[in-house]
Amino acid sequence: MAGDWSFAKIQEYFTNEIEENLTLDYKAADALHKSDGKKAEITKDVSAMANSDGGIIIYGIKENQEKKYLPGEITPINIKEFSKEWLEQVINTIRPKIDGVIITPIPIETSDDSVIYIVEIPKSDTAHQAKDHRYYKRFNFISEMMEDYEIRDVMGRNQYPKFDISFKIIEKFEYITTGSLPYGLDSLPIANKPEKKTETRISYTLFAKATNIGAVYANYVNIFIRIPLCFLRKDYFDYDKYAFEEDGLPYYEFYEDNTRRDVVDVKSLTDVVYGLGVYVFKDFFIG
Repeated sequence: MAGDWSFAKIQEYFTNEIEENLTLDYKAADALHKSDGKKAEITKDVSAMANSDGGIIIYGIKENQEKKYLPGEITPINIKEFSKEWLEQVINTIRPKIDGVIITPIPIETSDDSVIYIVEIPKSDTAHQAKDHRYYKRFNFISEMMEDYEIRDVMGRNQYPKFDISFKIIEKFEYITTGSLPYGLDSLPIANKPEKKTETRISYTLFAKATNIGAVYANYVNIFIRIPLCFLRKDYFDYDKYAFEEDGLPYYEFYEDNTRRDVVDVKSLTDVVYGLGVYVFKDFFIG
């Protein structure tokens, strides 16, 4: 998750007017303070990112007072007073501890002791509690308390399979000869022999891949993919069996299931990724 950070990259946030969002938060230098209240606020903001979709908190940029959610100005942080180690210790009071948090100090070019802190927070597999013993999430660019069902949902991230779906279409050129006679007869002087014609046809093969990127193995997987009939070769599918209409548009529905334990990626002997593997729909024709 670690980005290639530099002071020049920070300046791009101002030049490009990059707004705060669900995965980006600007905090002025005064957000870092050694009081209990400020420490609790740090754990609140960091845990909210982890409980949501992960993201980045930039300490040392004050929000624009006129244009809300935009970066306003750089507010330097004194690295001697608030070191990287101090910030790590505060973040590590979150329970359970968030694995994978990366803190990058960016020196400010006009000062030797001043920095901006980039805090990169991964999306977590469980819910994390701030120092005030509450659970928070990112919502409308702020951190707010989570409902009970939301906490249970986040804690269940590691209990269910999680699939990543990807598609690829490969183009193929086919040369089709019409008017040919059976083998051995083509060279005979037969009257009214049909004229040979070679036509070029473009067909497409659709590759659909479902990969289990979760920590739990999926025992049974069903795949349903619907494609408008106008995109498919009319001589390849049993339309009466699988075609249907939705909002006035006819579709063909592909179905596939899988009960095998497919290995789709091996990173090491102990790090194996399981999933559905690859299922191919052939001769996906556009024309």
